[in-house]
Amino acid sequence: FDHLVISMEVSSQYKGPIFIQAGMEGLAYDIYYENDLNLGVNPVTFVIDADIVKEIGHDGPYALKNITLTNQDPQCHDDGCSANGEPFTVYLGNSLTQAYSLVEFFPLP
Repeated sequence: FDHLVISMEVSSQYKGPIFIQAGMEGLAYDIYYENDLNLGVNPVTFVIDADIVKEIGHDGPYALKNITLTNQDPQCHDDGCSANGEPFTVYLGNSLTQAYSLVEFFPLP
């Protein structure tokens, strides 16, 4: 595989840009994505590059942990970092993938 896809649905009363952050079990850093939400149910998809999966170094299942959505850029430290309206953060918890073998992320010769 070239990447690992982890999808979930989020019901939103907010419309606009959103910043998604999650830790991944086995990584020393968080993964960040920027996306847009619409009112109602939205798919939220993490596409994790195979190199990151290789960095984890073991077979799955793979766990996303401490998943958060916010309308503030987590890498912005100035006033006015809110993308749209009043600042907010939503904690989604954790997500677990199905079992994968690490060798599925290595290209065939």
